[in-house]
Amino acid sequence: EYTYNNITKLINDCLKDRAAADKEIQEKKSITFQTFNDEGKIENHTVNNIKDWEELSDWNKAILIPVLVTVAAEFCKFLEQTETMKRSVFVDTSLKILPLLYLKASMLPKCETIGDEALETFVTEETYEILRMNLAGILAEKDDYLDVFVSDMKYSDQPITKNISEDLADIYQDIRDFIFVFQLGLNETMNDSLAACQEHFALYWGQKLVNTLRALHDVKYNQPDEEEENEEAEEDE
Repeated sequence: EYTYNNITKLINDCLKDRAAADKEIQEKKSITFQTFNDEGKIENHTVNNIKDWEELSDWNKAILIPVLVTVAAEFCKFLEQTETMKRSVFVDTSLKILPLLYLKASMLPKCETIGDEALETFVTEETYEILRMNLAGILAEKDDYLDVFVSDMKYSDQPITKNISEDLADIYQDIRDFIFVFQLGLNETMNDSLAACQEHFALYWGQKLVNTLRALHDVKYNQPDEEEENEEAEEDE
């Protein structure tokens, strides 16, 4: 299901660009190239080592995109295959993949939208609700948690009750829509889906991911000894 015919080409093009830049630096002792700044203006750069070229060029951005897409796909695939998963396995895996997803999303340099049309979406209301209900079933009484990092807190002196399942479904919706557009392999829409993913990460799902991670940590490490023994007994059956 998660296939990307354009990923291999993108990686190979990135590696070829780096090899060509490194060769020019070795032969000419420096390389001059152009980039666009945040205001859309052209800037000229001259460097004499490959490290500086990597930092100033788009190479770092391009090479990190396949990494993010791969992790994002693994995250979506994991959530889609949790129907019969035990809670302990689900929590353990989530605690491993969520920090990786956050790390890769936070490493991408700024990407600007270039198209005017709205991006296609993949996740329907039905798909979202099925996933959310499945996750809620796995977590059961552990689904609720108290959250202080929500806008509603400014109107209340009490923490707001949130749901791990709903937060994960929200994150899934953003990530799945992102990689769906990326799978189409069109340069403009790939760029714009990446820009939208970055914006939503900064404004919405990045914070939800961190909040959910805290709640999942509590589920794993702060449960009573009796509950932990019951879960271990269930796994041995």
